[in-house]
Amino acid sequence: MIGGVLEWRYLFLVPATACLAIPLFRKWLPDERVQFQKIDYIGAILVSVFVSTLLLFVTLFVWSLLFVSILSFLILAFHLNRSDVPFIDPALLKNRKYAITLLTSFFGTSVMFGSSLYCRL
Repeated sequence: MIGGVLEWRYLFLVPATACLAIPLFRKWLPDERVQFQKIDYIGAILVSVFVSTLLLFVTLFVWSLLFVSILSFLILAFHLNRSDVPFIDPALLKNRKYAITLLTSFFGTSVMFGSSLYCRL
């Protein structure tokens, strides 16, 4: 509606008004202590390798990328179960509602992107 009445540049004023709420957040939100924790860099690298090679396989259909993706996933699963502070907490996946939500989101997004690619063919 704003883009139809005014120029497109005025669309940026809508999110800019959120800056007005920052002082209110500082006032209303409680102060929290900063807690420093270790970061699982190996887990983060394994997740990024797994996701990027899987997406590249889907895009380019190169079988070696699928092999690397599966291998990195297996190493990631082993690493997450052995790590003191895992990048992805395995206890999250034991929560049934969370796991179902994650799977339906994955399949919904896959169907959406798959249908857009299918319509282009």
